Amino acid sequence: MTLIPLVGKQTESVRLATARGNLWEGAVRSSKTVCSILRWLQFVRTGPAGPLMMIGKTERTLKRNIIDPITAMVGKQRCRYRAGVGEVELFGRTIYLAGANDERAAEKLKGLTLAGAYCDEVTTYPQSVFAMLLTRLSVEGAAWFGTASIP
Repeated sequence: MTLIPLVGKQTESVRLATARGNLWEGAVRSSKTVCSILRWLQFVRTGPAGPLMMIGKTERTLKRNIIDPITAMVGKQRCRYRAGVGEVELFGRTIYLAGANDERAAEKLKGLTLAGAYCDEVTTYPQSVFAMLLTRLSVEGAAWFGTASIP
């Protein structure tokens, strides 16, 4: 994978993503996924200790849209997808994976205490899933990072 250096607003979006909630939204091919992944990688390495989660419309789309590019960026030694287990190991941290394709997906988050989350195409989730996620981000310094496309 060849990465082209970030410029202008791309650089600013990564630098300024220090809030509890950080959302990149924009048109297709606007670099929101690359920028959000770069910031997520920083958070995984330097954020608070505790469980992390990555959510996509389905686990399959999450792997294709986010995990595969992360693996291409950092290498298979630093990013190991555990097929069938619902986990990825990134920089030595275990990250739980979940699909959010219907209201029942909120059940996957119950009981968790999270230090951080990455949300691919968050506007495609049922509202109950996102609401439950926000209640689970209870570790001090917890944050979420996500993308949303605009038509």
